[in-house]
Amino acid sequence: MANFYATGKPPLAMQCPHCGAYDGHEVVRTLPHHYKWDDASTTFFERIAGRDISFRKRVKRCKKCSSTFQSIELWQRYLAALIAEARKLTSQVELLKAENALLVSHRTDLNKRLQQIRKLAASRSRSNR
Repeated sequence: MANFYATGKPPLAMQCPHCGAYDGHEVVRTLPHHYKWDDASTTFFERIAGRDISFRKRVKRCKKCSSTFQSIELWQRYLAALIAEARKLTSQVELLKAENALLVSHRTDLNKRLQQIRKLAASRSRSNR
């Protein structure tokens, strides 16, 4: 078993997904490959980070409950680009929600005006008989 402490760097302080312990969990194994996302994600990542985002998987063991779990490591630049894109998309969603509310209000007003026009047209056609 690989020991992450052997490199002189302590593992990240993460929360165990099984018991909730928040401590530096021992790295049991580093999976040997750089992993890529699927083709659709690759296009997205190339747009926001300038290239596909690779990541590394590690298997960690909780010091408290001894359960293992996988963690993912990304280059910091990728994470910064993802956060910036998430913020941009969030602000766009808020703008679209506001625009949608205006359009719904406008549609409601137009429907009311259309009903008034129909009533007026119906009353005029009755009076012309």
